[in-house]
Amino acid sequence: MLGDNSITLAEAAKRSGYKNQDYFVQKLKSQLILKDYLENKIFKPTTTNAQKGIEYNKWFLNIKSLSKTIYYHPQLKASVEKAKTCSTKGCTDTSCGPKK
Repeated sequence: MLGDNSITLAEAAKRSGYKNQDYFVQKLKSQLILKDYLENKIFKPTTTNAQKGIEYNKWFLNIKSLSKTIYYHPQLKASVEKAKTCSTKGCTDTSCGPKK
């Protein structure tokens, strides 16, 4: 029992820096779902460390491919786009790397 240490949902949201209580609840739900998935699907006590590593890598690559990355610096964004193009289509720019 929490007793005197209990706080309201509004207080918990405020302490965490959220003004919107609904957003705080959604964030908390997402964290719990992720924690449960990782503990019960990826890091099961019955699997070996090697299996855990393989499962985690598969999960991470899938999550990474589904997520959107936001670049705040235009030069960084341009560099990433250039690297993607060079890796998929080949690069004619001599500054990209070693000559073939």
